[in-house]
Amino acid sequence: MKRFLVILLVLTLFSGVDCHSQSREEKKAMKVAAVKEKLNSGIFKIDITHIIPANMPMRSTYSSYYLEFKKDTFTCYLPYIGTATTAMIGGQNLSIESENQKVDIRKSYNEKEKYTDYLFNFINSSMKEKWQCSMFIYDTGECRLRMDNAGRQSIAYDGDIYFESVPKKKKEKKEKH
Repeated sequence: MKRFLVILLVLTLFSGVDCHSQSREEKKAMKVAAVKEKLNSGIFKIDITHIIPANMPMRSTYSSYYLEFKKDTFTCYLPYIGTATTAMIGGQNLSIESENQKVDIRKSYNEKEKYTDYLFNFINSSMKEKWQCSMFIYDTGECRLRMDNAGRQSIAYDGDIYFESVPKKKKEKKEKH
């Protein structure tokens, strides 16, 4: 009996039956399609994972820093780490913020590198200064953005496009009659 179970186990392992519901390629294709769908809708959010200040080491973030688009309306909350070329008064909020601001977005797609490029200007609501944002969203959902301002050093951020997690369905218990 033991020998039979061992043989059955070996046959099952080497039978070539794919026990996975989806291959890596299928999962990747699904993610690319989901990213493109979000970008085409114009409604998406980028969660910031890394802050990359000029001339300083990169920092990971576990906070709620983000950048969000709703068609041509832009909202963001980003930290700023760097130096300013203009005088700053102590106690000012140095973060980069925008709340439901209309922006003129120039958008293009780079077929070779597989990313969508966004370029736009906005006014930082905390300091009333003009910023230029260059953003690259790759088909994988990864994002790199750079913020430029005439009075401060540039700063870059890495992030990922946000997808709501779908809760798994619980198995229904069979009712006994």
